[in-house]
Amino acid sequence: MASIFRRNGARKGKWLAKFMNADGQYVTRSTRTTDHAAAERIADKWESDAVLRREGAIDASVEKLARQARRPITEHLDDFKVALTAKGATARHVELVIGRATRVIKGCKFETWADVSASKAMAFLHDLRLDKKQEDETVKRGISAQTFNFYVQAIQQFGRWMVRDNRAATNPLSHLDKLNVRLDRRHDRRAFTADELRALLKAAENGAECYGMTGKERSLLYRLAVETGLRAGELRSLTQASFKLKAKPPNVTVAAAYSKRRRDDTLPLRPATVKLLEEHLKNKTPEALAFKIPVRWEVVRMFREDLKSAGIPEQDASDRFADFHALRHSFISNLAAGGVHPKTAQALARHSTITLTMDRYTHRQTGGEVEALAVLPDLSLPPAQIGTLRATGTDNGTPDQGNGAHHRAHQTRRGTPRHAATNHASNGAEESAPGQAGSAQNPREKADENDTMLIGATTSGTEAEGFEPPDELPRLRFSRPVQ
Repeated sequence: MASIFRRNGARKGKWLAKFMNADGQYVTRSTRTTDHAAAERIADKWESDAVLRREGAIDASVEKLARQARRPITEHLDDFKVALTAKGATARHVELVIGRATRVIKGCKFETWADVSASKAMAFLHDLRLDKKQEDETVKRGISAQTFNFYVQAIQQFGRWMVRDNRAATNPLSHLDKLNVRLDRRHDRRAFTADELRALLKAAENGAECYGMTGKERSLLYRLAVETGLRAGELRSLTQASFKLKAKPPNVTVAAAYSKRRRDDTLPLRPATVKLLEEHLKNKTPEALAFKIPVRWEVVRMFREDLKSAGIPEQDASDRFADFHALRHSFISNLAAGGVHPKTAQALARHSTITLTMDRYTHRQTGGEVEALAVLPDLSLPPAQIGTLRATGTDNGTPDQGNGAHHRAHQTRRGTPRHAATNHASNGAEESAPGQAGSAQNPREKADENDTMLIGATTSGTEAEGFEPPDELPRLRFSRPVQ
């Protein structure tokens, strides 16, 4: 039987309840009320619920989910952030995922997990897609389809974690559909041509110091990026010890903590670049950074200035962009243009799928389609010339046998009556018997003769001059009535 009391026998204050829990142990909890009757009802309910739990009438896991659903959703987000960090995600990745999920949750005004609604989330994201007019009469474009998908991915990832961590029974956001990014491309990149790359490296090398990097260092950085396909963050992580310039072959290794696929990546280096790296790294300690790369937004500005110095437009007529990451696109596109096997290109690009390598990062060079058409057959050749090439085919033609001769030979074989064909075959066998030159008969020709014995033609000569029906045609028999 549950009992209620006040602490230390006080006459005022909130009542405490003592009852036996589901584990058979006596516990004390505050009823959070000063009303005696209300406190008794609360204590009795707690005790009766404990009895039902002991008997299995109440599912403890369901109650736990109900308590989690009533918790402030911001507390779940904080725990989700801790879980992402513990999993080994980079600080920037954690910041992006939590920031996107938080924006959706605050925009939809979700207070608890019980408030989460897929329709509300989709309506909020749709509103972000709309262009909005600003106070200065300018129009601010809505988010792109790709950004829309990033928000969906972040909020769905949060929902999956809630289910895996036994904080929710289901994920109401799992069925949110993503958009087709091909219909709304905002920042498509292009590959640099070889001449553009040479001009960029020369302009950077001859340029003044920019954002803490000398022109020579920037030129080497761009060269390493376009010859290895390393991303900006991976290049920023490289130290002097990352390079094995005396190895065979010379290589550079990106640590798993900085690689996008979270494993050590070792890439080969070209001999000319190795010589430049030896000069650049000779006075650095093993733990020193290989390049003094500035922060992300400064890299954008630095690269933009070098593009301008090289006379390379940042955006072409097709609205494709040339930025630092376009160096990686150029690396993969050059591999494809050089005839490198797609699986080798995928390995060097360190992509999870061949589709990503060939579709997203491989760009066709201008004029490539025209050159590819050169492998098609030339249909402008006259038929006589084509016939001279049929000697190597399956029609047993000869180089001097044109279309007409081939047709006549075919007519001869198809137009010989049964008795004439038999006599001709026997005569041919007798004539070839002494030297055994004509004793072997092509099985395909023999089959053709047997299949066409019912149709006759002239029997004189080795070449038929025209089709003539025989004097007597054999009767045709049908297994069923002709309709």
